[in-house]
Amino acid sequence: MAAGAIISGNIKGIAAAESANSSVVGANLIPLLTLGILGSVSAALIVSACMIHGLQPGPLLFENQGRLVYGFFGAMLMANFVNLWVGQIGLRLWVRVMAAPQSIIFSAALLMCITGVGMASGGVFGVMLMLGFAVLGYLLIAFGYPVVIVIIAFFLGPRLEVSVAQSLALTNGDPTRLAGHPVAVALLILSVAALVYLSRRGRHAADHGSGQQAG
Repeated sequence: MAAGAIISGNIKGIAAAESANSSVVGANLIPLLTLGILGSVSAALIVSACMIHGLQPGPLLFENQGRLVYGFFGAMLMANFVNLWVGQIGLRLWVRVMAAPQSIIFSAALLMCITGVGMASGGVFGVMLMLGFAVLGYLLIAFGYPVVIVIIAFFLGPRLEVSVAQSLALTNGDPTRLAGHPVAVALLILSVAALVYLSRRGRHAADHGSGQQAG
């Protein structure tokens, strides 16, 4: 863009995009609390906190931990009002912060992360572990791997292992016996169909994006 160019637009477009971004957090609580399915990084953090306290997200969470579920809803309402209040009061301050050079912002954020992890872990091991996972996340993003998918696989991996072990125990170590159960066959067919559909959809989106760039 040439220097001195005039940038025009509609503020409603920014408001719509930010509103949609904020609504994702609350919507992710629906599959998270009802089915235990992660949909974002924030949902993964909530699941990790629940697992630390011995809680299992899912349908039984509403029955066994009703207060906790209503606490989630109340916290979301309070967070929205606090977000509006902080945004209205400190709008000019946040604009100046965002105008700061990225080197200063990233350095300050890294310093706070190192300080917080060091104080929480009480040693250098936690800091080194944080930096190692930061490098891993950077490499995943650089090679096009979504970080959310890795987090979801990390939390759902143990459940998959338990389910596979239970299936092998029920079939006496012969997975081909699952073909005799209609529910298992239907789930396998749905899984393969979903995999094929999503792979074709991703390939179509990639081809469409490359075609627009070429045009």
